[in-house]
Amino acid sequence: MDSKKRPPRDWRRSGFGMPFPLEIALHNFVSRLTTTVYRSNRPNPESMLMRDLIIYEDHVVIAPHYKAKSPSIAGVSLKDLARIAYLGTKYWSYLLTRHQIYVYSYSNYDGYPLEDFVQFFYEAQSVSLHRKEASLAVVFESTSGDYDYVAMASRDASTGYKRGKRSPPQETRFKADRASVAIPPGETESWIPREIVRLAAIVDNLEASTQSLRTWADSSVDMRVGCSTVGCKNQAGVIFPPARLKPYADKGLSLETFRAKLKCSHCGKPSSRLGVA
Repeated sequence: MDSKKRPPRDWRRSGFGMPFPLEIALHNFVSRLTTTVYRSNRPNPESMLMRDLIIYEDHVVIAPHYKAKSPSIAGVSLKDLARIAYLGTKYWSYLLTRHQIYVYSYSNYDGYPLEDFVQFFYEAQSVSLHRKEASLAVVFESTSGDYDYVAMASRDASTGYKRGKRSPPQETRFKADRASVAIPPGETESWIPREIVRLAAIVDNLEASTQSLRTWADSSVDMRVGCSTVGCKNQAGVIFPPARLKPYADKGLSLETFRAKLKCSHCGKPSSRLGVA
């Protein structure tokens, strides 16, 4: 046989050193086996779809198909989420120490509309140590119409290449535009209305308990009195349980009058920071 003559096609060797028919058969077998293992191990598509949601005023967008709109979920309201997020920034220390919820807030004022962001991270052990598997976030945008709150905001003209000047701060109306929710592993969309009820009960109780010295004394919420003087080492403050507030409330003192009587035991200056503990 001519040495330059190629062997029959069926016995041509592949790059793996085996005949082509055998290589093809092995490739097909491995492909079927890999596909079977992948299909058996991958999670339920329905559970994947319900992991992340974006909530608007009149509809819900489900991840990962962000273009697909779904009807609103019963018990889930953007207005309720906005109120919880706004009050959460007020009682962030209580939520962290008592409920292991880290409230993170920041702003983006370098474009239009101006934006405020509030995000809740769950299972937080400290400000810097928290898990991100489950979270709840609300985005507030500046508006000229109906609003949720008013804040002093200053537009930032800085860019990625040049630092710009901030405009003078001015009263700006903000309204919730959307909320995003990352549902905890193993939960479904029914977790969201349950969590809204739980969070609303927490912040509403704190808001009602701290309206006056009388309501604070009659509640089960402790008061933390801190010094706002820069450089003072008494930043942790002093805890006033409701029983300690009761004598002052019985005298008819208002919350502002009570605040004015307080002085820091360390530096002797007025202790003007009151909060829940």
